[in-house]
Amino acid sequence: MSGQPKRLMVMAGGTGGHVFPGLAVAHHLMAQGWQVRWLGTADRMEADLVPKHGIDIDFIRISGLRGKGVKALLAAPLRIFNAWRQARAIMKRFKPDVVLGMGGYVSGPGGLAAWSLGIPVALHEQNGIAGLTNQWLAKIATTVMQAFPGAFPNAEVVGNPVRTDVLALPLPQERLAGRDGPIRVLVVGGSQGLALIHRGRCRRMAV
Repeated sequence: MSGQPKRLMVMAGGTGGHVFPGLAVAHHLMAQGWQVRWLGTADRMEADLVPKHGIDIDFIRISGLRGKGVKALLAAPLRIFNAWRQARAIMKRFKPDVVLGMGGYVSGPGGLAAWSLGIPVALHEQNGIAGLTNQWLAKIATTVMQAFPGAFPNAEVVGNPVRTDVLALPLPQERLAGRDGPIRVLVVGGSQGLALIHRGRCRRMAV
């Protein structure tokens, strides 16, 4: 296998807060020669977004359990088992050197499938409070990383991955040199919960 490119499978889905940091990591490693595939679900944003970024994606069938009825909870073990089998089959075909869980429901059965195949599992938690999937996967992960201190007691603090097109923007000192008038501010957040951030920032800035 000498000379073969390293292979990464990114597991992320559901919200921009999981998907966009995953894309940043994927593009960075692809630029270094890695082969990258994505594990997601067919009915969430990653199904449309990830292929537009030139990354092949595989789907498993899994969804969240919060707010679901008793029937859904009773059926959960079978659904998780089926999703695990699907993820395991995908990974046996792709043979990743490592899988990276960025959060979302897809990371649960995907991480368990990787662990059962002896594939190293790396996790990244983007939030100050770890999501349920990452809390569970942290127990079997090879490496656990976090954006902010406190999400996990012993995880390495690495910040949130940022896309290269964002990093390429000129520094504020350059962009605002010689400018008069009010400064326009862009608030960047995930696809869920951003409205609350937006309203709170606007109220504070208007005072």
